[in-house]
Amino acid sequence: MYDKELKYNFYNILAVKSGVDQGLHFIYEGQANEPNIVLSDNKELRNYVCKNLYVFSNKEDADGEMIIENECTCNYGKKIYLRVLLNTERMMPSNEIDKLFENNHVEIDLNNVLHDEDDCVYTETNDGILITFKHPVNVHSKFKDLPKNPIFNSKPTASLFEGFEVVAIPDSSGNFVDAEGNRVSYDVSGDSYMVCDNLPIDAPVVPMYNVDVNRTYDNRVSEVLAITSISIFFVMVLILWFSMNYIYRFLAGFAGLIFTQDSWEEVITNVNKLEAIGFILLFSLIIILPSISGETNENFVQMLMHSVFIVIFLAVFTFIAKTKKQNEDLFGIPNRFTEDKEEATVKEIADECKDKWANTAFLWCTLKYCFGNPCD
Repeated sequence: MYDKELKYNFYNILAVKSGVDQGLHFIYEGQANEPNIVLSDNKELRNYVCKNLYVFSNKEDADGEMIIENECTCNYGKKIYLRVLLNTERMMPSNEIDKLFENNHVEIDLNNVLHDEDDCVYTETNDGILITFKHPVNVHSKFKDLPKNPIFNSKPTASLFEGFEVVAIPDSSGNFVDAEGNRVSYDVSGDSYMVCDNLPIDAPVVPMYNVDVNRTYDNRVSEVLAITSISIFFVMVLILWFSMNYIYRFLAGFAGLIFTQDSWEEVITNVNKLEAIGFILLFSLIIILPSISGETNENFVQMLMHSVFIVIFLAVFTFIAKTKKQNEDLFGIPNRFTEDKEEATVKEIADECKDKWANTAFLWCTLKYCFGNPCD
């Protein structure tokens, strides 16, 4: 049973970008008579109003994070820093958080993008209360050009969020320093968990918004992307099916520039060599791409999707090529090897060609070629 509960309501609030050179800092002031946070702690209720908003990069828990600074409306009480993890998803449309990257001053309604959580991480220190939403929010924007959040160091030397006039500014190394050049940090310890809900704080005054609207829209976008991907796959299969013979004739011509090629048997042998080399290169690429991805989740997902696409392409290409080799007469054989020959001879060559293709299967040929014994 949790002894703390947080209710938040970030209705339409104007965010005005500050003069910080790096990172994103916005003056983000709610109205005193319309609290943005109500914190219930051991049956004591405290109201908070947001004052500042910050966006940083994050290389451990997510791609980025947003910090909302909130002050207690009474004369006592620590500030609350609401921490929201952010992940970059380039396939999704821009949402309320993306507006911060696109405008110097804009009204945003965070009720549409923040998720209710039953296990927000609650951390209280001498400087304030840090509440972290564990499940990241997907956004369209990137964070690689922003500095990392500087508030998670072990020894506090200054307060990062002590007002707009003394807000820390990144130095040349990306570390945040105050006006005197001292590096700022924030001591965090004693984590616990609490409930964070998007619920009406003052329903007659502040309208609440259904967070499922944004999720429904995202689901529809995902469905459209899935249908598009399936359509592209079938188009690719059709193109390969009707063009495979031309592809292999091109390979035969290219092989003739590298290897000796005086008979149709040598054409098949040489094309098998090119197949083996191509397979080795593509298989190596499948392994290498995820390993060279950047530090962000977006880069890794992109590289992984490239590898998956290569695997699918290789499987489809191999299946179609094998089917064509065993069923299509004179598959991949240039016309010059059958010109001026009698019909019976051409028929005999066609039958022998199918047998030779069948006896030099793609993967078997690749394995033999790797050990220095090409298919023949």
